[in-house]
Amino acid sequence: MPTQELSVNVEHKPGSQVSLRVQATAEEVDAAIGAALRRLAGRMRIPGFRPGKAPGAMVERAAGWDVVRQETVDHLVPELYQRALEQSGVEPVADPDLSVEPLQREQPLVFTATVTVKPGVDLGDYLTLRIPYERTEITEERVNDAITEVRRRHAELAEVQRPAQAGDVLRCTLVMRHGEETLSGDDTGERDLDLDRETVIPDIVDGILGLSAGEQRTFELTLPEDYRREELRGATVSVDVTVHAVRERQLPAEDDALAAVDGHGTTLAELRDHYRAALADNALASDRERHEAQVLT
Repeated sequence: MPTQELSVNVEHKPGSQVSLRVQATAEEVDAAIGAALRRLAGRMRIPGFRPGKAPGAMVERAAGWDVVRQETVDHLVPELYQRALEQSGVEPVADPDLSVEPLQREQPLVFTATVTVKPGVDLGDYLTLRIPYERTEITEERVNDAITEVRRRHAELAEVQRPAQAGDVLRCTLVMRHGEETLSGDDTGERDLDLDRETVIPDIVDGILGLSAGEQRTFELTLPEDYRREELRGATVSVDVTVHAVRERQLPAEDDALAAVDGHGTTLAELRDHYRAALADNALASDRERHEAQVLT
């Protein structure tokens, strides 16, 4: 079949749609009809002829024009569609919606293919955009906080005879109930409880402060909105607590021995340098992630 240039009219429509109106010449149509007859002849049994050898006129009489026309369209239109895409440069992202006008001998074939293409993106003058890179400063205050946390990790617990204060570690029995359901603890099991609002529900800490060893208290609280069980968020629960011992943290001295205990250096200066570098590394990673997120948004 000739591969001369097709007549292709391209029309861009809203919604990333493109309409291709394609017209093939009458010569291409007649050649395609001849090819269709030869394919049908190979599939049909016509008395007096070997498969594929019957004349086209006899094949058409036996098969009927509608069959010949459909065979022609089924093979010709896909070929013309691909040629039209290559010729126009249109790059569809889905199969086309085809509308084919009736095929006739010695007449051009016209069809319309409506396709979806990638939407156009106006990048604007993006090369001039600049997102400032903000660097987190590692202050001496932050290093001091890190050293305080080191001392806290290596603290020893000493039992004291006084009411519980924030930061103490209690030996206690604590049971939290919602109606008939026990959410945590039991009446006989003792546990260590760190009176730290960062790790324990703050209302529990507040309800226990001031108790001494041997004392018991029952109180109610509202579970926070970030409670692990979604269905209980905002629910009212009761807490029964019995304090068996109050222990306070005795922090090690902030000196060279602390470095040896922590395993990072042999002097306090080396220990501070270690945590200053660790803070800097963490800040660098966080700064980079924050900057990348800002660039992408």
